Amino acid sequence: MSMHGTWTLHYSWDIGSTTPRTYASTQVTFNADGTFAGASPGRWMLRDGTLMLSFTGGPAKYGGSLVGPVGTGEMSTFGGLNGC
Repeated sequence: MSMHGTWTLHYSWDIGSTTPRTYASTQVTFNADGTFAGASPGRWMLRDGTLMLSFTGGPAKYGGSLVGPVGTGEMSTFGGLNGC
């Protein structure tokens, strides 16, 4: 599967919250050299259907599974913030 091109990332930091979950979204453009561009740039890796994202400007790490044109997963700062 190819990740090249622009995708929409929907995310929420409200995981585990008792209030209804709220989502935000951002456009992410995946480049062939393992980098991505958008509101916050970073690096990406895809192995055996698992996508990992690491943003340059912050501590959040994203990991998820791809099935066709859709991915699902979780994120963490490993400092106490978790999301999906």
